[in-house]
Amino acid sequence: MRPDRPSDPPQLGLEIARGAVVYTDEGQGPVIVALHGAPGSTRDWRWLGAALDGRARLVRIGLPGLGETPLETEPGTDFGSQASLVLDALTGLGIERAHLVGHSMGGGIAVAAAHLSPDRVAGIGLLASLGLRAHHGLQASRPKLSWGLLSMPFVGRAIRPVLPVAFKAFGFPGDQPVEALVRVMQLAANVDVLAHAERVRTLPVPALVAWTDDDRLITSDISRELSEAAPEGPRLCWPEGGHFLLKTRSVELADALVAWVATPEALIPRGPLSETS
Repeated sequence: MRPDRPSDPPQLGLEIARGAVVYTDEGQGPVIVALHGAPGSTRDWRWLGAALDGRARLVRIGLPGLGETPLETEPGTDFGSQASLVLDALTGLGIERAHLVGHSMGGGIAVAAAHLSPDRVAGIGLLASLGLRAHHGLQASRPKLSWGLLSMPFVGRAIRPVLPVAFKAFGFPGDQPVEALVRVMQLAANVDVLAHAERVRTLPVPALVAWTDDDRLITSDISRELSEAAPEGPRLCWPEGGHFLLKTRSVELADALVAWVATPEALIPRGPLSETS
């Protein structure tokens, strides 16, 4: 389910040591920091923001080169560097402790942030998140080879116009800027799935894991493996909703997040999967 209309708060700017970061800030209460996927932007969370309806403070951070935050703020392409930027942004915003929620590749950044600063992360939410092994999109795109070709001046110019078509085949909107898609390929080429899997298995904070069975990009078998490896916390699964469950299941996700962040240390013992139609 989703609300009648999305929430689009004004975009705000923050200066940190590396440069400018664009974010939005809405609602009151426990802080939920939302990290979008790749491709993605702060607008990916507009349906979840509406469903939360002010019951928590939702801060959406734009990641460099993908949406609103400029590429010049880039700290590095690995999850650890991206996580450092997120933590610096929280410092700049005066947020001492928060729950981090990551969608798709944003889940990898949330996991890395929890390892870098577990005292500042109360818990992490992994929504259709990168799992313990390469998902279909990473396998099919052969990111290291693709990024190598894109980096070649003449070959790269020939390949770029094809990127929107390729991403649309995986269920992403067809209006993504080409430069943002090039950035995605660079990030994908630097994903260390084995290192991410080890971080998941040794997470020092509780984790909410949510997915759908009809996700064409990150299939349910990968999400179920992730749910078994991650620490205690709610497990939410729906038969339908696709990869962008933060839109299609925003109402259910919002209710689960509000209940979760209100619990001391965000710890709800793992029980049977919550699977609804």
